[in-house]
Amino acid sequence: MTMWSLAMITKDATATLEAALTSVMPFCDELVVVDTGSSDDTVDLARSLGAKVSFFTWTHDFSAARNQSFLRSSGEWIFWMDADDVVADENVEHFLELKRFLAGKTEFDSVWTNVRSFNGAGEMQHLWSKPRVVRRAAGILWNGVVHETLEVATNRSTFWPSAWIDDHATALRPRTTRNLELLGRAVANGDRTPNHLYSLANELRDHERFGMAVATYRDFLEVGHGWKRFDALMSLARCQQSLGSHNGARATLLRAVGEDPTRADGFIALGEMAYEQRQWKAAISFFQAVIGMEQPSSGITVEGHYSWFPYDRLAICYGELGRFDQAIHATHQALTTCPEVDRLRSNLAYFEQCRAAKQQT
Repeated sequence: MTMWSLAMITKDATATLEAALTSVMPFCDELVVVDTGSSDDTVDLARSLGAKVSFFTWTHDFSAARNQSFLRSSGEWIFWMDADDVVADENVEHFLELKRFLAGKTEFDSVWTNVRSFNGAGEMQHLWSKPRVVRRAAGILWNGVVHETLEVATNRSTFWPSAWIDDHATALRPRTTRNLELLGRAVANGDRTPNHLYSLANELRDHERFGMAVATYRDFLEVGHGWKRFDALMSLARCQQSLGSHNGARATLLRAVGEDPTRADGFIALGEMAYEQRQWKAAISFFQAVIGMEQPSSGITVEGHYSWFPYDRLAICYGELGRFDQAIHATHQALTTCPEVDRLRSNLAYFEQCRAAKQQT
């Protein structure tokens, strides 16, 4: 069978490394770890688990480190993962299926798979896809000092939706200014690539520097493309709302749904604005617009927006308008996929009581 190499960079990763490496052993024939300056037992732990460990002097450039892990891999296919990610046990067979599928294939240079991110309570929040497996002979490398990307050709790529990576660590990681400083320095020095502008805007947003984030998102939108444009518009609207510019946020969200009406998130955000202002009929129109939408395979999405969430909001809007039959129906629809079963059952009982009272008058 085709040989796969795991390519990973590490620094002080003893808390998560064993789980990460052991989770990929069933389908990775070679474990390549490039350490960027650990002061704990990361190197010894990686070696004890069979990894080939080498060292890279940190140059404040994540792509440079990741490229070293690729260059030191010898497999026909390179699978990359962070030291705090994991492949769930039930997911291993999906990667084995992908490995069997790729054996002998020459028409692809990269394979995209999903990433599932979780909050501190262990609830899945976001789903998006990344190029996860690349053909070593294609010479694909990383770009960007931080939030780095693999630039792969669409016509030489395929998507394997049944396989995914789980990220439980990002939400728990303490926020630092490291990435903000790296990106700010790169952009200030003239490296104004779309990826750097997009990533810098996101860092400014996350550090609540909303005014600077707005300006940087606008700079990105002058040159950006793909799903990141939609995500940038969504983030721009959130920053505008944080600055008190609700009309500006609404105009940005309308632009977002105009640019990509196949994504639910813009409609949901517009519905939420109307919902918060108790404009029930307006909110209903936005929430209804996403019913039946298929979750996109690219970009960052909120899974609930394509399943239970719009029904949950519709039920409340209908209830506020006294349309209890529709509120009950929407709640039943939400219950099929919503994890908050007790809350929805309580809502359902309330709507049924209101309907009964209304019928008696």
